[in-house]
Amino acid sequence: MLMARLATRTAKPDGQCYISPEKVDEYMLQLYIKTLPSIGHVLEQKLKKKGVQTCGHLRMFPKEALQRDLRTKTGEMLWNYSRGVDNRMVDRRMVDKRMAGRA
Repeated sequence: MLMARLATRTAKPDGQCYISPEKVDEYMLQLYIKTLPSIGHVLEQKLKKKGVQTCGHLRMFPKEALQRDLRTKTGEMLWNYSRGVDNRMVDRRMVDKRMAGRA
């Protein structure tokens, strides 16, 4: 789900972007943290104080350190997202609802 969301953002305004599984690591390393879903201004500032501006920087922190400093769920989410990992299932109803709003 994460990679689909990021590809959609990257595709604008041209309309298409495909991030192949082989390219996920390379793509994520250079991605700015503010591009990740759930990164608001406050969290972005906390991470910048730690010297984190890209997912590559974020990967240098152990999961346990992120969980300790940013709370358990947020730390784990950031650790996973920086690696392109998102195990949430795409809900077809959510996709249908979003597409209906564009018609």
